[in-house]
Amino acid sequence: MKVAHVLIALVALGLASCVSAHADSWLVYAEMQNTNIVTYMNATVIVPPAPTTTGGDPAFWPGIEDSKQQSVIQPILKWINRRWYIFNEYVTPEGRDYQTFHEPVSPGDTIFMEITYYSHNTSYVMHIASQETGYENYLSYTPQAGYQYTDAYFSFEHQPNTCAQYPPSNNITFFDTNLSVGGIPVTPSWTTGEVNPACDSTVNVVSPTVVQFLWDSEA
Repeated sequence: MKVAHVLIALVALGLASCVSAHADSWLVYAEMQNTNIVTYMNATVIVPPAPTTTGGDPAFWPGIEDSKQQSVIQPILKWINRRWYIFNEYVTPEGRDYQTFHEPVSPGDTIFMEITYYSHNTSYVMHIASQETGYENYLSYTPQAGYQYTDAYFSFEHQPNTCAQYPPSNNITFFDTNLSVGGIPVTPSWTTGEVNPACDSTVNVVSPTVVQFLWDSEA
């Protein structure tokens, strides 16, 4: 099994362009806001086909935000140049962006994404894995004092220059979602929203455990 335990060595990418929860790069999203902290979240997704035109960088992820909407913890599936990649990422309240190694994956691969809270050291551990290759990656993050990660999200991110920079499947689905708040499993109740939609992008809450993003790559 190919394993990367990335708990300290990170790539610091400097300041993110926006540290608000609803960043300008978001197209559409599903969210569940809570009064207590999210202590567990997971979801599974199938890597979509490659876009027919390169140059864009669509990204899809489940994640959690702090209640001040200033930072994010997110395992992520992202198209970069000519490949799909998976990695773990967090953005601090100051806007500093930290990412683990980008592992290439292929269309059709099954990707498991998970965030777990550990009360003994008040840290979150992100976990992302490919069922087909056996690769998995972990990243630990300890929130700053005063920041409570109460809000769960699914997000479709990064506007294209042309809609052909999105996968021709015109959809991606997160499924088998589990969510715990304050250490207690809950049935997610998702609400949807948009920030800067493109290419007729929408989000469809199929069920509490299934969230789907749609778009038109020929728009």
